Amino acid sequence: MRNFFFPALGPEKRGLLQTAGVPFCNLDTRRESGIVVEEGDLQRLLEVLGAVVECQGTTEFEGIFRLSLKFGAPVVPAAPPPPRKNVAVIGGWDGQRQADFVRLAEEILLPVLGRDVVIDVPHGRPLKPISDGRFYIHFWSGPDQKCDVKASAPERIWGIPVSCRDSNFKPTGLGVAIVDDGGWPVAELIVVDAGENLYIHHDLCHEGTENELKIWRRLLEEVVAELRLSPEAKALRAKKLAEERKQRSRTNYTAECGKRFNRTLNATKQAIKDGHANIERLQVELVRTVRETSGAERKLEQLEACRGVEMEKFEREFDRLLSVPAVREVQAEGGLIKVFTDTLYATDPRSGKRHEIGAFRIEINTDGRGDGVRWFNLTRQIDAYERGMQAPHVFHPGHACLGNHKEVFPQLIGSYEFSIVAMLAIQFVESANTDDTAGRHIDRWPVAS
Repeated sequence: MRNFFFPALGPEKRGLLQTAGVPFCNLDTRRESGIVVEEGDLQRLLEVLGAVVECQGTTEFEGIFRLSLKFGAPVVPAAPPPPRKNVAVIGGWDGQRQADFVRLAEEILLPVLGRDVVIDVPHGRPLKPISDGRFYIHFWSGPDQKCDVKASAPERIWGIPVSCRDSNFKPTGLGVAIVDDGGWPVAELIVVDAGENLYIHHDLCHEGTENELKIWRRLLEEVVAELRLSPEAKALRAKKLAEERKQRSRTNYTAECGKRFNRTLNATKQAIKDGHANIERLQVELVRTVRETSGAERKLEQLEACRGVEMEKFEREFDRLLSVPAVREVQAEGGLIKVFTDTLYATDPRSGKRHEIGAFRIEINTDGRGDGVRWFNLTRQIDAYERGMQAPHVFHPGHACLGNHKEVFPQLIGSYEFSIVAMLAIQFVESANTDDTAGRHIDRWPVAS
């Protein structure tokens, strides 16, 4: 159904419409103020104001059209029309059993309110209070906050099982909280100017179960009781609710403090128990540490006595490393032994051709990290099995598929036999296994002259 916006209608014309019982609501656009009526009330408005539509335009609101009127003599009705029956209508629904929710609203609320009820489901979105003379009910919403994702509805409300316990809105304190027997705030009734808005904090119409309808009925009955109370009774009720909230808070506070006290008490008991256990453990460790220290002191004496022999052994190993065929220089620093080689060659067993692989820097990690050995071709890298291969079996980052050498290298490094490591590393480059997917690309390296 369309709606029509009439700008700049003064108090006199609005009074005529109110006297004639023509329903309208106020609306401000970006440029002007006026009133809005539904399409079904347009003809009655024109009759009462003695006007005709002069031109039609649009507004920034979808479904609302701007009408300019041309006025003659206003027609004042001789007698007001019979009162219109109040209804409960749906402003937007996202749930189940809409007709049953509307029926209960008409049955319980309309006789007390004497005005229309609008039911909508913002479905987890906040919505500002609406003030147009009608009574609004917003399912799963709040006036100025998002639903609290950490909070959910209780398992029961007024003793009735809750079907949907998704994230829940909290009351703002701007209105009257409608609480169940356990003090849970089910909804909040907020009065703004000429409108009342009831915000239901959880998704009450999600599944359309009988339990949801039972909670809905009980909520409406509580709202009716709130609306019928005299100012004095409302004050007494507010005082009673405040006292109940205070008592619940006192109970919860005592329980929380008791939990903290009990945690501290239990932690102290555990600390004493752990302390005794630690004393016994530390005594055992102390005895063991004294014995280990004494043993280490004796070992230190032995090591100091054989220092010269060990140093001579390391010097001989360095000489052996330099004597390995194709090794031309050795550098040692920062936990690395760098072995520089002459140009290395490998033969393709398929063709019998001898290919020049290149001169290498072979890095031996003295702590065995990274399989212990890395190869870096100082002459060239070839796009073979992968881009930038250092050798047929050595990849661009310098690591290789070692096969049986994977266990041999760490053992030799651990024994400080670096000359044998260098010899095997050179042999690894000079041996091409063409049965291997990487080794079969040896023909990418240049044939030796």
